[in-house]
Amino acid sequence: MSPMTAIQLFVVLFVAALFYATVHRVIGLWLQAKLMKAPVSFSELYAMGFRKSDSRIVVLSYIRAKRAGVEIPVRALESHDLSGGNVPSVVSALIAADKAGIPLTADEAFAMDLRGTDPLGVVNDAVMGTGGAGQTASRERI
Repeated sequence: MSPMTAIQLFVVLFVAALFYATVHRVIGLWLQAKLMKAPVSFSELYAMGFRKSDSRIVVLSYIRAKRAGVEIPVRALESHDLSGGNVPSVVSALIAADKAGIPLTADEAFAMDLRGTDPLGVVNDAVMGTGGAGQTASRERI
């Protein structure tokens, strides 16, 4: 084997391994989302990778929200992830608020999370009546 052939083989194997690693992750997330009836497009998944967001956390949180009947765009979850927010905590808070009948929007939950307030804790306080005023107390903290 000539040195040029060895270099070419190395380059081809390197590109193939890089392609496999990228496509394998995207196809796995895409398939999981599709099977859970929370479709996410290939382009969205690739774009998440280029923007350096944690596509796995975003997609799994999106699936949880979809399965619980909470409508929230994937892009909103990704934006929150990119801004340093705790996406799973916000989704848990939105699901809990929806089940408890507490009016909480995604933007309100995102804002609470980004300013350091645990949105799930606020919802739990409202459900348990901690602070005395129930839903009124949670709306004041928002």
